[in-house]
Amino acid sequence: MQKPIHCNFKIERFEEYFDFYRENRLGLEISLSGPTLDNWESNGTLEKLQKIKDAWNPSMSLHSPFFDFKPDSVDSAIRNLWFERTLECFRLAEFINAKTIVFHSTYNDLQMRTARRPWVERTLEFWREALPQLPECSKIVLENIYERTPELLAEVIAELNHPRVGHCFDFGHYAAWGNGCSLKDWFAYFPGKVFELHLHDNHGDEDSHMAIGEGSLNFKGLIDAIAPFRDEVIYTIEGTPRNDAISYEYIRKNFP
Repeated sequence: MQKPIHCNFKIERFEEYFDFYRENRLGLEISLSGPTLDNWESNGTLEKLQKIKDAWNPSMSLHSPFFDFKPDSVDSAIRNLWFERTLECFRLAEFINAKTIVFHSTYNDLQMRTARRPWVERTLEFWREALPQLPECSKIVLENIYERTPELLAEVIAELNHPRVGHCFDFGHYAAWGNGCSLKDWFAYFPGKVFELHLHDNHGDEDSHMAIGEGSLNFKGLIDAIAPFRDEVIYTIEGTPRNDAISYEYIRKNFP
């Protein structure tokens, strides 16, 4: 069976990207900003998504807006705003039959080192309230960003204990900010809960979103580390159409 490979598709760049992905009939991870999510059913976004469905009806996932995303905020007004934003993501995910909905983790050890448990508790409170409205077609995947090690993210996922909540592992983020433990040890924190991989390259210094092979990341090590669950994940490429074409061929040829 062909492995599920999605390419990050920024809906705001629809005219630039559409022909390439249609011609190559690639799976997509629809990415959109907060302003685009506003009134998405009437601002042209729905029509663009319908055009994708009509053209080749790809396998799709959804990347939620992430700028200013603060489900763990101590300010209830901010949490309430993001709760409504999240429900709107759920509605859009249902429209495209999204297999996963990616949400960024908001944990940053530089800011929250002395308030680790309160971060966990506020995050759990947010997702416990939202999960009853998660569409049946979708899983929620929480993506590592600035975590140096995965304990707290794993704790949230374990305490939620929901069959459709898991981890999206971003290899570029891990290399730039989070390599406080080996890949094998990282994945050991998420038994049966790694649902998606974000794949792109860099030189370990910043989140460059290069094509695979153009940076210095050890993809052979990643391939070995995911061996126990490689058939259960979505592989998502994050880049430009040119980079996606290179990365797609690498994944197709090198990931078992």
